[in-house]
Amino acid sequence: METCISLSWVLRRLSGLAIAGGALLFIGKIATVLMALAAFAGIGYLMWLPVQTALFGRPKVRRRESVQPLRQSLECGHQAVAKINDAVETWTPIVRDILLEISCGAIVGILVAMAADTGRAGAVIGALLGVTAGVGVACRRHSP
Repeated sequence: METCISLSWVLRRLSGLAIAGGALLFIGKIATVLMALAAFAGIGYLMWLPVQTALFGRPKVRRRESVQPLRQSLECGHQAVAKINDAVETWTPIVRDILLEISCGAIVGILVAMAADTGRAGAVIGALLGVTAGVGVACRRHSP
C-alpha cells in the first residue's frame, strides 16, 4: 500500500479549506443582513395591518369570481418559472465547465510559474494566461 501524498490530494485539500474559510467569513455578515431584513419586514407588517384595516375595513369572504384572476396569475407565474428552469438547465453545464477549465488553467499557470521560480509577478501572469487558456478550451468545447 502506497503512503505517498499526491499533489492532487494536497491541492484538493487546500482548495476545500480555502472555500470553507471564505464561507465562514461571509456567513456571519449574510445572517446579520437577513435577520435585520426579517425584523424590518415584521415591524412593517405589524404597522401595516391596522392602517389597512382602518382604510379598507375587515377582509371580506372571497367569492368564486374573485378567484379567477388569481388562478390566471398563478398559471402565468408557473409558465415563467418553467422558462427560468429551462434556462438554468441549459446554462448550468456550460457555466460549470467554464469554471472548471478556468480554475484548472489558473492552477497550472501558477504551478508552472512557481516551478520556474519567477516570483509573485510571474505567478499572476501565469494565472492570467491559465485563465485565458481555460476560457478558450471551454468555449471550444461548447461551440457548435
